[in-house]
Amino acid sequence: ITISGAAGCGREEIAHLAARRLNSELVNEARLLQWFSSEFAFAPESADRPPGAWRWMASSVLARMATERSLVVDAIGADRLLPGVPAI
Repeated sequence: ITISGAAGCGREEIAHLAARRLNSELVNEARLLQWFSSEFAFAPESADRPPGAWRWMASSVLARMATERSLVVDAIGADRLLPGVPAI
């Protein structure tokens, strides 16, 4: 499940509740950046990354992690990362 919204709209609280209720791992932007550093040779905010790579890097990491466990992804724009995944 992806949860998206503007800062301050309560999406963080919704994500925490959904993850707990669904017994899923909560993935916020900080956790996603940690996964990036272990998966790729550069950080997504690095000037060395190809233009537009952040979306594809996130999609790749999330798709792989979702094969191992259920995820609730809480990030601004998360609903556009994985088309076809239920979004709130």
